[in-house]
Amino acid sequence: MHRAIILGLTSAHRNMERILTLMRLQADTMQPGADGSALMLLQNAIGYMHNFPGVIHHPTEEVIFSRLIYRAPDSSELCQRLLQQHQLFGDLESAMLRHVRHARQGDLLAHRQVKDSVALYCREHYSHIHTEDTDFVPQAIKWLAVEDWQQVNSEARSDLDPIFEGSALKTYDNLYDCLMAANQYLILH
Repeated sequence: MHRAIILGLTSAHRNMERILTLMRLQADTMQPGADGSALMLLQNAIGYMHNFPGVIHHPTEEVIFSRLIYRAPDSSELCQRLLQQHQLFGDLESAMLRHVRHARQGDLLAHRQVKDSVALYCREHYSHIHTEDTDFVPQAIKWLAVEDWQQVNSEARSDLDPIFEGSALKTYDNLYDCLMAANQYLILH
């Protein structure tokens, strides 16, 4: 059972890295007064990060954090840091969405804030994913018992990823098309 949960988490990490790469490329190449489609793509990407990892993926990890702290108290600092980062990402996503909304209305300061906040967010999220893959996941595999994984499985949401699982959610159509067109630039694992 733990293999399927871990595979789902690490697969989601690769997908998030693809979105983060697209966000960073988009923000890096945006010019002041950028066309609406560039900002719409960023808005969709940020919405994806807020509504998939923030609502489904991170809560699953948080169930594992609590079980891991119980089984391996020495992991508490790591799990608490990762949990705080989850909360920070939600705050950053809300701020980025505000900046995008203002930039779409022609605010040049907001445009600069979009570029800066996307760069910070992507850098922090890449680092977070790396820490989970290299520190958190191996500890969870090592320390959690079968009953812990059963609890994780029963408490975790199993909603499909709206981008990478073929959902027809209309709000992500533009993002999906851009991901397909930007395939050559994405880091594929």
